[in-house]
Amino acid sequence: MSVLQGIHPYLYVCFIDFKKAYDSVRHDLLMRCLADIGLHGEMLTALASMYWQPPLVPTAQGRMGTAFSSTCGVKQGDPLSPLLFGLFIDRVEKWLLQRLPDCGVKVGDSLVRLLLYADDLALMADKAVQLQQLLNALHQFCVEYQLEVNVDKTEIVVFGKKAYCTLAPADKLLCGVTTSNQSRFLRSSGTWA
Repeated sequence: MSVLQGIHPYLYVCFIDFKKAYDSVRHDLLMRCLADIGLHGEMLTALASMYWQPPLVPTAQGRMGTAFSSTCGVKQGDPLSPLLFGLFIDRVEKWLLQRLPDCGVKVGDSLVRLLLYADDLALMADKAVQLQQLLNALHQFCVEYQLEVNVDKTEIVVFGKKAYCTLAPADKLLCGVTTSNQSRFLRSSGTWA
């Protein structure tokens, strides 16, 4: 952080939490994503059959319920699930680059907009206005890919000369952008749905 603080007076970071991230990935969008990155043939067919053919059967107290099919979610406990979710969520990086090529934090010769780890996402900017633009673009991504941000678990931290501070939930000003009592971070004029 000290290297960044020497270059930028403040570093605005929004730590995003997606609601039920693994459960909300639509199978058709996942398969399209896998095809877009070059997966095809028998491998894509095998993955598609893992998600579209077998019915799910709930159990409670040792009794099996009625079988049903599901159109979303990667399988819980499957060692392939974190990779599939990672490939799916990687699209957000390209999405932000295409819409906001100048937003982010300059680190060496690179412009860094986000950090991804498993189902965690951190958006970064050196200006509050740019962080707002990144959040607006993330909102559009979530609408397109039917993901939902867990507002209660999403936080902005502003790093700067006074170590860091966390934004309060309601009625705080950050470079002219207000937060409402519905969110703890800068938000688009729309709602996170």
